[in-house]
Amino acid sequence: MFSYFDVVSRKDAKEAPRRKREPAFCLGASFASLREISILSSNMASLATAGIVIIHNRKLLLAFSNNKQAFYLPGGKINPGESPEEALVRESSEELNLNISISDLKFYIHISAPAFGEKTGVTMEQECFLYDPVVEPQPGAEIGSIRFFSMHDYKPEPAQVPGVVMILQRLKEEGRID
Repeated sequence: MFSYFDVVSRKDAKEAPRRKREPAFCLGASFASLREISILSSNMASLATAGIVIIHNRKLLLAFSNNKQAFYLPGGKINPGESPEEALVRESSEELNLNISISDLKFYIHISAPAFGEKTGVTMEQECFLYDPVVEPQPGAEIGSIRFFSMHDYKPEPAQVPGVVMILQRLKEEGRID
């Protein structure tokens, strides 16, 4: 499993071309399944996605994908002509039965990580947004369940999704989650 992650600020994400960007930094692997660092080439195929970051009681909401059999950050692919925010509004409705507006989303971070469950060599480019729901999310299409995780809770999961590990590490470093 990979442990290479690229984290950039929103300014960097806007200024740097998505497919040719050099990594901003590499996070150390803190999970047993992520011990070896694999440096990925910068000319790999990329997958534009948007993810919603919902924190409750110092834990991050993750959704179990029935298709990929793993817990993911809720969200999904950005369709052609769609902004990351528009994609997240659509995906949040489909996956979490949430009706949110773009103005409720607060940009958090751009992440780049190996795309779990995709063919080898595909990098996920994800715009992540913080959201504080006024109603409780409920699993929707393609979602088996939703659950809140701390880093400790996620470690025993059989499928370690690189983007999720990265978000959990970042949130933990910032003191947002346990």
